[in-house]
Amino acid sequence: MAEAAYWRRLPRNRVACELCPTGCRLRLDQEAPCRSRANEAGEMVLRQYGRVVSAAVDPIEKKPLYHFLPGLPILSIAASGCSLHCGFCQNWSLSQGAGGRAVEMSPAEVVAEAQRCDSTGIAYTYSEPLVWYEFVRDTG
Repeated sequence: MAEAAYWRRLPRNRVACELCPTGCRLRLDQEAPCRSRANEAGEMVLRQYGRVVSAAVDPIEKKPLYHFLPGLPILSIAASGCSLHCGFCQNWSLSQGAGGRAVEMSPAEVVAEAQRCDSTGIAYTYSEPLVWYEFVRDTG
């Protein structure tokens, strides 16, 4: 398990998440609304590190990098959890789901899969990539 980044301890075993603008303050044994972090024993722990709930090879034109390397495939992966909770989200069931059908992957396994499928890169998509920042960082 990777160590959580961007958090600090607060009095009375509380923790403050400093990863996203939500600025969560979590009591002992409380999970963040994004469901990717929690306070366990006064430490910020990661719930979604390496838990891939969706993986697909997409045409890069489906990504916001629409005009970048047109016609090439890109490996798209996602974690469950999101800090936004938009009611109009087309990926609501994935981003707000419990992540029960997740496949555990290491950063090296994600890179190997991208190479295997001749991907031009890796897109962290379908949900808010910030929720698994540490995994994105480590994979990079």
